[in-house]
Amino acid sequence: MVSSYYSRRSTLVGLASIVALILVSFAFLYNRRVDDFSQPSFPYNSGHGGTDHYANTEVESSLETDLPEDTVVKPVTVTKTVIQTATGTADASLALPTGADLTEICASTDLKNGAARSWKFDPARDSVNYGLDDEQCNSAFPDLYHEIDRARKWRMDEGKGNITEEDVDIGWREFGVLRVLIYDRQLFIVESKCIEVHGGQGGVIRYDIRRAIAMLGSIHRAITAFPGKIPNIEFSMSVEDIADEENQRHTVWTMTRRDYESYQWLVPDFGYWSWDMDMLGSYQQVRQEMADKAVPFEQKKPTALWRGANLNKIRSDLLNVSANKPWSEVEEVHWGKPNNHFVRMADHCLHQYLIQTEGNSYSGRGKYLLNCNSVVIMHKRMWLENFEHLMIGEGPNQNVVFVRDDFADLPEVMDALLKEPTKGRKIAENAAKTFRDRYLTPAAQACYWRRLFKTWSEISFEPKLYDDDWKEDPETGEYKATRRFRGVPYETYITNAYDRYITVPTE
Repeated sequence: MVSSYYSRRSTLVGLASIVALILVSFAFLYNRRVDDFSQPSFPYNSGHGGTDHYANTEVESSLETDLPEDTVVKPVTVTKTVIQTATGTADASLALPTGADLTEICASTDLKNGAARSWKFDPARDSVNYGLDDEQCNSAFPDLYHEIDRARKWRMDEGKGNITEEDVDIGWREFGVLRVLIYDRQLFIVESKCIEVHGGQGGVIRYDIRRAIAMLGSIHRAITAFPGKIPNIEFSMSVEDIADEENQRHTVWTMTRRDYESYQWLVPDFGYWSWDMDMLGSYQQVRQEMADKAVPFEQKKPTALWRGANLNKIRSDLLNVSANKPWSEVEEVHWGKPNNHFVRMADHCLHQYLIQTEGNSYSGRGKYLLNCNSVVIMHKRMWLENFEHLMIGEGPNQNVVFVRDDFADLPEVMDALLKEPTKGRKIAENAAKTFRDRYLTPAAQACYWRRLFKTWSEISFEPKLYDDDWKEDPETGEYKATRRFRGVPYETYITNAYDRYITVPTE
């Protein structure tokens, strides 16, 4: 009997030791897992979080954390195991969560992809992460997708129904448009009407191919950086400044639209990938150069800077109104001339005030200017971009300054800003917080593309990867089908785009 008793006691103590070891390992790995993802550790608050009365079988323990105030971490009730022996009770040093407790832990903490539910977007860490998952995209950029939701709602409200193959046909357009397929995470160009024309005044006068390569590059990056599901879709995409000049009302993805062109779907422009001028470069490169040269608002020049070609009446009005003003650094750029007044984009950020105007339609400079910690002054725009709704012209969250289309009130606006520099600094800070540090980050653009893929797929047809070519067998007279890919792979397209699609006039 004694031998049996000690045998059972030895077994129980051994089991208790094993379970205790498992618990210690679990606690170590859990804290290690959290720390690996830059989340605060979860030290037990032994000072006031529980009780040392071992006679009780349930002990309540609290957690002190460095989590944000809006993160809820509930106390967890754990069960303490006590072993009965012939001489009394033996503490097995166990504090294991019950099944119900584990359910509560899992419900309050999202461990998907190793990220706690308390994850919050950090510009220093996440701004160039092109592979944020859907939940992270939604958390980081909740107000980014207005244009996608608007376009879908318009189509449903107008009774247009789901998108059809006819909707993505590009036979209506002669130049500057592509038909694109995403299938099994692969990008294909089904049809391209992109050309480049050299020899006109000022050099290149059509930019179709380089714009197509840039925009397709952004799409391809948004696909390959993301490990999750990408839907199969087919769409048409314009690379022109004006997608539908003749107002034919075709369903097309485009960089800009007018307010009444509700049938168009806005996408980030080619500049978020790169532009081929030496003085500009990739979007990420421009942002890095801006960061390298950044100075506090107070140390910037208290002047209003603008550079650009004199393309329209708006720009002519700006040049006239700002001439000879003490605060003005407004100059026309004369491309092809030695002293052309060009200023590098990053050097724009050295001025407290930056002026934005439209060009042939929209102007791609706007996104760069909004990356500066400066006050962006602009007229109300006719040509909208996908972040238009985020610009606020008044109130405590003001992040831009709006003036008249003819800039007649610009001198008055500048005088007021220069007299109240603290207001200008606040507008600049709001702009940096909204655009530079969030909605115009490279990560945000990738999230936008993937949300567009998803929304489009929900109201569109299921595309085909192959077509059948039917040919008659000369011997039997029978027709036989040969299956072929419907498009050119993205990798192949960018390799020979200039060889196959370029046009060089002989004049």
